[in-house]
Amino acid sequence: MANEEKKDFNAMLHDSKDMPKLQIITDKKSIEKYGGDRMYFAPPIAYDKVMKSIPEGKVITVGEIRQFFAEQNDADFTEPITAGIFVSIAAWASYQREGHVIVQRGRTNIRYYVKDYEKVLFGIS
Repeated sequence: MANEEKKDFNAMLHDSKDMPKLQIITDKKSIEKYGGDRMYFAPPIAYDKVMKSIPEGKVITVGEIRQFFAEQNDADFTEPITAGIFVSIAAWASYQREGHVIVQRGRTNIRYYVKDYEKVLFGIS
């Protein structure tokens, strides 16, 4: 994302994009890759809710959040692209409120991470 300081990420959390929803996929490669055909889409606010439930000073991985949503919604997996986008929106919204230090890595493929996330990782079940 660009110009993060000018965006209202808290407003973005409330744009549900017609989610939540469950979609049956038919692409054989995707079914094989993700282990099933039931793909769940969670709205941005759901990611924020899970992330807010993590104790202060701890973090969780996107993969763990995706697995949690799939299990809670009788799906084989949670759609990974929107998950990454919505986690980013929730993280920036948290940063705009109060949050962890975000660091940028990469020169051409820029990614954002919580600084020293390994030290504050929190598991969810």
